[in-house]
Amino acid sequence: MIDTSCRGMAGTFGNWMETKRISRDVAELALALAVRAAPKELILLADKLSCRNQILDSAMKRVVSTAIVLDRVRS
Repeated sequence: MIDTSCRGMAGTFGNWMETKRISRDVAELALALAVRAAPKELILLADKLSCRNQILDSAMKRVVSTAIVLDRVRS
C-alpha cells in the first residue's frame, strides 16, 4: 500500500491549463514518487477521476477504480 494520496486537484483544478503545473508539483511531493517506485505488478486503485488523472499525468501509470477491480475478481 502506498501511504500517500492525490492532492491539488479539487475537481477540475488540476486539469486547467493555468493550474496543471501546480497539481504536478504537488504530486511530486510524494504521490508520483511512490507510484513510480511501486512494483510494476501493483494494481493502482483510485476511485476519484481527478486522482486517476493526476497519477496518469505525473507518473504515467494507469489507475483503476474499485469497481474495475471487483469486476476482474468476479470474472
